[in-house]
Amino acid sequence: MLFGVGDIGLLDLGGLAIVGSRNVDAEGEDFTHKVAQACANSDVSVVSGGARGVDQVAMLSALETGGKAVGILADSLQKAALAGKYRQTIREKRLVLVSPFHPGSRFNVGNAMGRNKYIYALADFALIISAEIKKGGTWAGATEELKREEHRPVFIRMGSRVPPGNMALLEVGAHPFPEPPWEDDLNNLLDRAVPSVAHVRQPSQRSLFGDDRRLSEVAVVKEETASFQEVSERPIDPPTGATADNKPDPRLSIYDAVRPVLLALMENWISLADLAGELDVRKGQLDDWLKRALDEDVVEKKTRPVRFRRKYETN
Repeated sequence: MLFGVGDIGLLDLGGLAIVGSRNVDAEGEDFTHKVAQACANSDVSVVSGGARGVDQVAMLSALETGGKAVGILADSLQKAALAGKYRQTIREKRLVLVSPFHPGSRFNVGNAMGRNKYIYALADFALIISAEIKKGGTWAGATEELKREEHRPVFIRMGSRVPPGNMALLEVGAHPFPEPPWEDDLNNLLDRAVPSVAHVRQPSQRSLFGDDRRLSEVAVVKEETASFQEVSERPIDPPTGATADNKPDPRLSIYDAVRPVLLALMENWISLADLAGELDVRKGQLDDWLKRALDEDVVEKKTRPVRFRRKYETN
Protein backbone atom coordinates (compact mmCIF):
# COMPACT_ATOMS: atom_id res chain seq x y z
CA MET A 1 0.00 0.00 0.00
CA LEU A 2 1.23 3.47 -0.88
CA PHE A 3 0.19 6.71 0.80
CA GLY A 4 0.26 9.65 -1.56
CA VAL A 5 -0.78 13.09 -2.76
CA GLY A 6 -1.11 14.23 -6.38
CA ASP A 7 -2.27 12.68 -9.64
CA ILE A 8 -2.12 8.91 -9.16
CA GLY A 9 -1.91 8.44 -12.94
CA LEU A 10 1.70 9.70 -12.91
CA LEU A 11 2.75 6.50 -11.15
CA ASP A 12 2.01 4.59 -14.33
CA LEU A 13 4.18 6.58 -16.75
CA GLY A 14 7.58 5.05 -16.02
CA GLY A 15 10.50 7.40 -16.65
CA LEU A 16 14.10 7.89 -15.52
CA ALA A 17 15.02 7.33 -11.87
CA ILE A 18 17.73 9.83 -10.87
CA VAL A 19 19.45 9.11 -7.55
CA GLY A 20 22.66 9.98 -5.77
CA SER A 21 24.33 11.51 -2.75
CA ARG A 22 22.74 14.05 -0.43
CA ASN A 23 26.06 15.91 -0.40
CA VAL A 24 26.52 16.11 -4.16
CA ASP A 25 29.33 18.33 -5.51
CA ALA A 26 28.77 21.26 -7.89
CA GLU A 27 29.65 19.20 -10.97
CA GLY A 28 27.23 16.43 -10.03
CA GLU A 29 24.50 18.95 -9.24
CA ASP A 30 24.94 20.66 -12.61
CA PHE A 31 24.82 17.30 -14.43
CA THR A 32 21.64 16.35 -12.53
CA HIS A 33 20.03 19.66 -13.45
CA LYS A 34 20.79 19.22 -17.16
CA VAL A 35 19.60 15.60 -17.29
CA ALA A 36 16.34 16.52 -15.56
CA GLN A 37 15.79 19.33 -18.06
CA ALA A 38 16.41 16.88 -20.92
CA CYS A 39 13.82 14.55 -19.38
CA ALA A 40 11.24 17.35 -19.29
CA ASN A 41 11.96 18.30 -22.91
CA SER A 42 11.56 14.64 -23.99
CA ASP A 43 8.40 14.13 -21.93
CA VAL A 44 10.17 11.59 -19.72
CA SER A 45 9.10 11.63 -16.07
CA VAL A 46 11.76 11.98 -13.38
CA VAL A 47 11.48 9.45 -10.55
CA SER A 48 13.44 10.05 -7.36
CA GLY A 49 13.44 9.86 -3.58
CA GLY A 50 12.76 13.47 -2.61
CA ALA A 51 15.81 13.66 -0.31
CA ARG A 52 18.15 16.61 -0.06
CA GLY A 53 20.84 16.73 -2.76
CA VAL A 54 20.52 14.84 -6.05
CA ASP A 55 16.90 13.75 -5.49
CA GLN A 56 15.49 17.23 -4.96
CA VAL A 57 17.66 18.83 -7.65
CA ALA A 58 16.40 16.27 -10.18
CA MET A 59 12.73 16.61 -9.28
CA LEU A 60 12.66 20.42 -9.01
CA SER A 61 14.69 20.90 -12.22
CA ALA A 62 12.26 18.74 -14.18
CA LEU A 63 9.24 20.54 -12.73
CA GLU A 64 10.72 24.01 -13.36
CA THR A 65 11.24 23.03 -17.02
CA GLY A 66 7.58 22.02 -17.34
CA GLY A 67 8.07 18.28 -16.89
CA LYS A 68 6.62 15.66 -14.56
CA ALA A 69 8.06 14.00 -11.46
CA VAL A 70 7.35 11.18 -9.03
CA GLY A 71 8.81 11.39 -5.52
CA ILE A 72 8.99 8.28 -3.33
CA LEU A 73 9.56 9.53 0.21
CA ALA A 74 11.05 7.66 3.15
CA ASP A 75 9.54 10.03 5.72
CA SER A 76 7.38 13.09 6.38
CA LEU A 77 4.96 12.74 3.44
CA GLN A 78 2.42 14.74 5.42
CA LYS A 79 4.88 17.65 5.71
CA ALA A 80 6.13 17.44 2.12
CA ALA A 81 2.57 17.47 0.76
CA LEU A 82 2.14 21.01 2.13
CA ALA A 83 5.59 22.36 1.20
CA GLY A 84 5.57 25.49 -0.95
CA LYS A 85 8.13 24.09 -3.41
CA TYR A 86 5.74 21.26 -4.34
CA ARG A 87 2.26 22.73 -3.85
CA GLN A 88 1.70 24.33 -7.27
CA THR A 89 2.96 21.39 -9.35
CA ILE A 90 0.79 18.99 -7.33
CA ARG A 91 -2.19 21.17 -8.25
CA GLU A 92 -1.10 21.16 -11.89
CA LYS A 93 -1.02 17.33 -11.81
CA ARG A 94 2.67 17.23 -12.76
CA LEU A 95 3.93 15.91 -9.43
CA VAL A 96 2.89 13.01 -7.23
CA LEU A 97 4.49 12.24 -3.87
CA VAL A 98 4.07 8.76 -2.40
CA SER A 99 5.45 6.72 0.47
CA PRO A 100 5.15 3.10 1.57
CA PHE A 101 5.39 4.39 5.16
CA HIS A 102 2.91 6.25 7.36
CA PRO A 103 2.59 9.91 6.27
CA GLY A 104 3.75 11.08 9.68
CA SER A 105 6.81 8.81 9.86
CA ARG A 106 10.14 10.36 10.79
CA PHE A 107 13.36 9.60 8.98
CA ASN A 108 15.28 6.41 9.75
CA VAL A 109 17.90 4.53 7.77
CA GLY A 110 15.75 1.39 7.44
CA ASN A 111 12.94 3.30 5.73
CA ALA A 112 15.39 5.07 3.42
CA MET A 113 16.86 1.74 2.33
CA GLY A 114 13.43 0.13 2.03
CA ARG A 115 12.02 2.74 -0.36
CA ASN A 116 14.83 2.22 -2.93
CA LYS A 117 13.06 -0.67 -4.63
CA TYR A 118 9.99 1.51 -5.22
CA ILE A 119 12.09 4.11 -7.04
CA TYR A 120 13.36 1.49 -9.48
CA ALA A 121 9.97 -0.23 -9.77
CA LEU A 122 8.28 2.99 -10.92
CA ALA A 123 10.91 3.82 -13.56
CA ASP A 124 12.01 2.39 -16.91
CA PHE A 125 15.67 3.37 -16.50
CA ALA A 126 17.89 4.54 -13.63
CA LEU A 127 20.79 7.00 -13.46
CA ILE A 128 23.28 7.05 -10.59
CA ILE A 129 24.80 10.52 -10.22
CA SER A 130 27.20 9.62 -7.41
CA ALA A 131 27.75 6.50 -5.27
CA GLU A 132 30.20 5.37 -2.63
CA ILE A 133 31.74 1.91 -2.90
CA LYS A 134 29.76 -0.64 -0.87
CA LYS A 135 28.37 2.12 1.31
CA GLY A 136 25.19 4.16 1.52
CA GLY A 137 21.69 3.95 0.14
CA THR A 138 22.60 4.79 -3.46
CA TRP A 139 25.03 1.87 -3.71
CA ALA A 140 22.63 -0.49 -1.93
CA GLY A 141 19.70 0.43 -4.17
CA ALA A 142 21.70 0.14 -7.40
CA THR A 143 23.30 -3.21 -6.58
CA GLU A 144 19.99 -4.61 -5.33
CA GLU A 145 18.38 -3.73 -8.67
CA LEU A 146 21.31 -5.07 -10.73
CA LYS A 147 21.12 -8.42 -8.95
CA ARG A 148 17.55 -8.95 -10.10
CA GLU A 149 17.25 -11.37 -13.02
CA GLU A 150 15.16 -8.93 -15.06
CA HIS A 151 16.41 -5.58 -13.86
CA ARG A 152 15.95 -2.08 -15.20
CA PRO A 153 18.91 -0.72 -17.16
CA VAL A 154 21.07 1.18 -14.65
CA PHE A 155 23.33 3.99 -15.91
CA ILE A 156 26.08 5.92 -14.14
CA ARG A 157 27.45 9.42 -14.61
CA MET A 158 30.90 9.26 -16.16
CA GLY A 159 33.82 11.68 -15.89
CA SER A 160 37.31 12.10 -14.46
CA ARG A 161 36.07 13.34 -11.08
CA VAL A 162 33.12 11.07 -10.37
CA PRO A 163 33.16 9.09 -7.07
CA PRO A 164 34.89 5.66 -7.17
CA GLY A 165 31.54 4.00 -6.54
CA ASN A 166 30.33 5.02 -9.98
CA MET A 167 33.13 3.14 -11.72
CA ALA A 168 32.69 0.16 -9.40
CA LEU A 169 29.05 -0.14 -10.50
CA LEU A 170 30.24 -0.65 -14.09
CA GLU A 171 31.82 -3.92 -12.94
CA VAL A 172 28.49 -5.25 -11.66
CA GLY A 173 26.37 -4.48 -14.71
CA ALA A 174 25.74 -0.73 -14.92
CA HIS A 175 26.20 1.22 -18.19
CA PRO A 176 27.79 4.62 -18.93
CA PHE A 177 25.17 7.34 -19.32
CA PRO A 178 25.27 8.96 -22.80
CA GLU A 179 27.36 12.11 -22.92
CA PRO A 180 25.64 15.47 -23.50
CA PRO A 181 24.27 17.19 -25.45
CA TRP A 182 21.11 15.11 -25.49
CA GLU A 183 19.51 16.46 -28.65
CA ASP A 184 17.70 13.23 -29.52
CA ASP A 185 14.62 12.02 -27.68
CA LEU A 186 16.07 10.84 -24.35
CA ASN A 187 13.92 7.72 -24.17
CA ASN A 188 15.24 6.49 -27.54
CA LEU A 189 18.78 7.51 -26.61
CA LEU A 190 18.73 5.36 -23.46
CA ASP A 191 17.22 2.41 -25.30
CA ARG A 192 20.09 2.51 -27.80
CA ALA A 193 22.75 3.03 -25.09
CA VAL A 194 22.20 -0.42 -23.56
CA PRO A 195 24.17 -3.18 -25.35
CA SER A 196 21.79 -5.77 -26.76
CA VAL A 197 23.72 -8.62 -25.11
CA ALA A 198 23.36 -7.11 -21.66
CA HIS A 199 19.87 -5.77 -22.15
CA VAL A 200 17.87 -8.45 -20.34
CA ARG A 201 14.51 -7.02 -21.26
CA GLN A 202 12.91 -4.02 -22.83
CA PRO A 203 11.82 -1.44 -20.25
CA SER A 204 8.21 -1.85 -19.25
CA GLN A 205 5.89 -0.43 -16.65
CA ARG A 206 2.70 -2.25 -15.84
CA SER A 207 -0.12 -0.47 -14.11
CA LEU A 208 -0.02 -0.69 -10.34
CA PHE A 209 -3.73 -0.06 -10.11
CA GLY A 210 -5.36 -2.11 -12.86
CA ASP A 211 -6.32 -1.27 -16.42
CA ASP A 212 -8.23 1.99 -15.89
CA ARG A 213 -5.90 4.70 -17.17
CA ARG A 214 -8.04 7.61 -15.97
CA LEU A 215 -6.84 7.12 -12.42
CA SER A 216 -7.38 10.74 -11.39
CA GLU A 217 -11.10 10.03 -11.52
CA VAL A 218 -11.16 7.14 -9.05
CA ALA A 219 -14.62 5.77 -8.36
CA VAL A 220 -16.16 2.59 -7.00
CA VAL A 221 -18.23 1.01 -9.77
CA LYS A 222 -19.95 -2.29 -10.37
CA GLU A 223 -18.07 -4.31 -12.96
CA GLU A 224 -20.10 -5.21 -16.01
CA THR A 225 -19.21 -7.24 -19.05
CA ALA A 226 -19.22 -5.12 -22.21
CA SER A 227 -18.09 -5.73 -25.74
CA PHE A 228 -15.40 -3.60 -27.39
CA GLN A 229 -18.03 -1.96 -29.60
CA GLU A 230 -20.04 -0.86 -26.57
CA VAL A 231 -17.15 0.91 -24.83
CA SER A 232 -15.44 2.36 -27.92
CA GLU A 233 -15.81 6.15 -28.12
CA ARG A 234 -15.41 6.31 -31.91
CA PRO A 235 -15.82 3.87 -34.79
CA ILE A 236 -12.51 2.48 -36.06
CA ASP A 237 -12.15 1.42 -39.66
CA PRO A 238 -10.80 -2.09 -40.15
CA PRO A 239 -7.11 -2.11 -41.10
CA THR A 240 -6.13 -2.42 -44.74
CA GLY A 241 -6.14 -6.09 -45.69
CA ALA A 242 -9.10 -7.10 -43.52
CA THR A 243 -11.25 -9.91 -44.85
CA ALA A 244 -14.64 -9.35 -46.46
CA ASP A 245 -16.51 -9.94 -43.19
CA ASN A 246 -14.33 -7.27 -41.50
CA LYS A 247 -12.41 -9.81 -39.45
CA PRO A 248 -8.68 -9.00 -39.24
CA ASP A 249 -6.49 -10.97 -41.58
CA PRO A 250 -4.29 -13.17 -39.33
CA ARG A 251 -1.35 -12.45 -41.62
CA LEU A 252 -1.39 -8.74 -40.66
CA SER A 253 1.19 -7.39 -38.23
CA ILE A 254 0.25 -5.93 -34.85
CA TYR A 255 1.11 -2.49 -36.25
CA ASP A 256 -1.49 -2.92 -39.01
CA ALA A 257 -4.11 -3.68 -36.41
CA VAL A 258 -3.21 -0.86 -34.04
CA ARG A 259 -2.58 1.81 -36.71
CA PRO A 260 -6.20 3.06 -37.01
CA VAL A 261 -6.51 3.26 -33.22
CA LEU A 262 -3.19 5.10 -33.02
CA LEU A 263 -4.28 7.67 -35.60
CA ALA A 264 -7.66 8.14 -33.94
CA LEU A 265 -5.94 9.07 -30.67
CA MET A 266 -3.73 11.63 -32.42
CA GLU A 267 -6.43 13.99 -33.69
CA ASN A 268 -4.68 16.69 -31.64
CA TRP A 269 -1.08 17.02 -30.41
CA ILE A 270 -0.34 14.38 -27.76
CA SER A 271 2.78 13.41 -25.81
CA LEU A 272 4.46 10.02 -25.96
CA ALA A 273 3.63 9.37 -22.31
CA ASP A 274 -0.05 10.24 -22.70
CA LEU A 275 -0.31 8.15 -25.86
CA ALA A 276 1.34 5.19 -24.12
CA GLY A 277 -1.13 5.63 -21.29
CA GLU A 278 -4.13 5.60 -23.62
CA LEU A 279 -2.92 2.44 -25.37
CA ASP A 280 -1.57 0.80 -22.18
CA VAL A 281 1.74 -0.14 -23.82
CA ARG A 282 5.36 0.53 -22.93
CA LYS A 283 7.05 3.52 -24.53
CA GLY A 284 9.62 1.36 -26.33
CA GLN A 285 6.89 -0.47 -28.27
CA LEU A 286 5.07 2.77 -29.01
CA ASP A 287 8.31 4.29 -30.34
CA ASP A 288 8.53 1.53 -32.95
CA TRP A 289 4.96 2.16 -34.13
CA LEU A 290 5.45 5.94 -34.25
CA LYS A 291 8.66 5.60 -36.28
CA ARG A 292 6.79 3.51 -38.81
CA ALA A 293 3.90 5.97 -38.91
CA LEU A 294 6.39 8.83 -39.43
CA ASP A 295 8.03 6.89 -42.27
CA GLU A 296 4.60 6.44 -43.84
CA ASP A 297 4.08 10.23 -43.52
CA VAL A 298 0.75 9.81 -41.71
CA VAL A 299 2.01 11.37 -38.46
CA GLU A 300 3.88 14.60 -37.75
CA LYS A 301 6.19 15.35 -34.81
CA LYS A 302 7.34 18.46 -33.02
CA THR A 303 10.01 18.80 -30.33
CA ARG A 304 10.63 20.65 -27.04
CA PRO A 305 8.49 19.13 -25.72
CA VAL A 306 8.00 16.12 -27.98
CA ARG A 307 4.44 15.82 -29.31
CA PHE A 308 2.76 13.85 -32.12
CA ARG A 309 -0.31 14.47 -34.27
CA ARG A 310 -2.09 12.74 -37.11
CA LYS A 311 -1.31 14.27 -40.49
CA TYR A 312 -4.35 15.47 -42.38
CA GLU A 313 -4.56 15.66 -46.15
CA THR A 314 -4.73 19.17 -47.60
CA ASN A 315 -6.54 20.10 -50.78
